[in-house]
Amino acid sequence: MALGFGSAAASASAFTSSSESRSDLRVVVDSDLRLVPARDPADTPDRADDDDPYRYVDTDGRGRVQSFEFRLLNKRAATEFADLASIVNDGDLFYDRFELSFHADSAAVADALGVVDDRVTDSGDTYTLLSSAETLGPGDRVTFGIETDFLSNGVPEAIADPERSVSVELEIDSIRE
Repeated sequence: MALGFGSAAASASAFTSSSESRSDLRVVVDSDLRLVPARDPADTPDRADDDDPYRYVDTDGRGRVQSFEFRLLNKRAATEFADLASIVNDGDLFYDRFELSFHADSAAVADALGVVDDRVTDSGDTYTLLSSAETLGPGDRVTFGIETDFLSNGVPEAIADPERSVSVELEIDSIRE
């Protein structure tokens, strides 16, 4: 998945698992979890409206989120892009929580980003989605958004220049206890 700011771009992978067989290490990327836009394009009128969060989401041919791109951000504000994406459980396992974190070429850029939803708690650089009383069961989905905060520490130098490219990665770890 990628995350972009004007000309800044990012990529990430999510939902990976690994297993070890003797002295070989095998990485399996066969997940029953999908990251999809929170809104179905069929349910969203075709418009270039600032209130339409779907315009910030880029998908692949299977409808899975590949990137988020935010352009023309107000550099004197904290901006929330609510309900951008949903994690969908297509399998038969229950997940207790998801831990999301941003990794960037510039620590100031990662610090200016956050994950938002009523069920998100943050602890340092990690955002936990779902509380201890909730699980994501088969057929369920949990939705989240992303915020940019340029008020707390100002605009990070790395994205102040629209000609400069910044790499940002959103890592999503699924936790089963």
